[in-house]
Amino acid sequence: MRAFLAAYAQPGRRWQQRLIFLCPDRWSYDQGPIATATTREPEFHPAPGPDWRVPVQGGCLQVSRRRGRVLGVVVCVAATFGVGVGSAAAAITVTRSELNGGQLRVEGSGAVPNRAITITPGAVRGTSDGNGAFKVQASPYSSSTCQVTVSDGATSASARLAGCTPSAPAPAPAPSPSPQPSSAPAVSLTPSSLTFGPQDTGTTSAAQSITVKNAGTAPLFINSAATRGANPLDFTQVDDQCSGVTLAAGASCSVAITFKPIQAGARSATFIVTDNATGSPQTAPISGTGTTPAGTTAPPLAIDTQFFTCASGVCDIGGGSNVFVNNFFTTTFTASNGTPPYTWSGQLPAGMTLRPSGLVLGAPTTRGTSTFPVTVTDATGATATGTFSMTPTSPPAPTPPGCQTGGTLRNVLSGPAIGGRTPSGVATADETRFSGCGGFSILFVQVSNVNLPDGTRLWVTLDFKPVGTITLRGGSGAMAPYNMGRFGVSRDAIRVYDRLPDAAGTPQQILIGGSFIR
Repeated sequence: MRAFLAAYAQPGRRWQQRLIFLCPDRWSYDQGPIATATTREPEFHPAPGPDWRVPVQGGCLQVSRRRGRVLGVVVCVAATFGVGVGSAAAAITVTRSELNGGQLRVEGSGAVPNRAITITPGAVRGTSDGNGAFKVQASPYSSSTCQVTVSDGATSASARLAGCTPSAPAPAPAPSPSPQPSSAPAVSLTPSSLTFGPQDTGTTSAAQSITVKNAGTAPLFINSAATRGANPLDFTQVDDQCSGVTLAAGASCSVAITFKPIQAGARSATFIVTDNATGSPQTAPISGTGTTPAGTTAPPLAIDTQFFTCASGVCDIGGGSNVFVNNFFTTTFTASNGTPPYTWSGQLPAGMTLRPSGLVLGAPTTRGTSTFPVTVTDATGATATGTFSMTPTSPPAPTPPGCQTGGTLRNVLSGPAIGGRTPSGVATADETRFSGCGGFSILFVQVSNVNLPDGTRLWVTLDFKPVGTITLRGGSGAMAPYNMGRFGVSRDAIRVYDRLPDAAGTPQQILIGGSFIR
């Protein structure tokens, strides 16, 4: 960061303006004349020695006398930041510039405070903070030169993009009249379903495997291989060789699954593969039968509280989670024993809803602890009741001043066409109030061009953690801002599903998705 003031010699004659540069700890005097005019009479101070010091906002203005005798300095002229005249070096400095996976990131300092920052080519915009620091990100972004210019309107600087491969114009089409088939990944699951034989409750079966093969002609990236559905806790993935893996054309991986029924009766779940192939996610049904060990009596219907924090007969449904007032929260009640299907009822705190399926969702509106009963009823009419609590708190305060914040990240969401319309969306992580010193970050998600009926509620997750819902109107909608607390995104995946997890019909399908890249 630099500034300049005017220094003058020989009062009563032609004033010679000289350049003074502002350094972090002192001011230094440059002998060369820059201009020959001033608009106001300077204020003179005696110069008792070769170095003359004047306090300037807690620092010091130092003028070194090298030639002639310096008689005074205009100390009433305000500092002007940026490049003001002729030989002053560019004030704006780029400290980080990279382009990875279509994600542009440019950081630096020395810009005019609180000024719009423009990155060209592409006219990407950002804003400097009160200290002149800036962090600008954009996705998708490409560059034919791997070079960008950063400007605050007063100064500019150029930088090369690390990790960048220059983009080139599309090659001219081949003269052959026959179109070439495009390459794409494709998924096959073998077997197409898993069936486990009768298994005593509380005991574990031998593992069975599902093989995932890339039957296409382009690389297949598998985001995740997961077990969901009616009884997911009965089926455990003991060896997952697929999640996060990229398979070449013709290559395969496998996931091994065991069956340990929680209770007697028919048990089921769904194996779900989420990937970059058309038709994602791909699914395979899983089933098994739990049996009661010989000589034992089936235990009675009960509410499963293993994922809650319980003390003195009361279980906190938000224990271990960020439960902020007026912020989205969800959990699910499950039952053991008895005869499914189960129906749930109870009066939850203001702002929260308990659906008959056991799904809890909403945004609590009152701070402090609330206690409430919840009842489950099975297919035979048997019931079980438990006592639960919830303790919403105020969200954390923003990060203290002076700490480097995370800026704002945007993540473009995409997915396959539905009924001839291709849905799209944007996820934004606002980390301007979050830093290593504390604070919080906010997540926004909006969608458009979705070919689903008005009133459809979409389910939004961050790395499979639910963070909100979106109600469609005219194919578009936005999620209420979600306070992530002290959490900053980095390669975290956003997924928007086409329905709530307990909606009737086929299993949830991923509508659009994408990942934040730093």
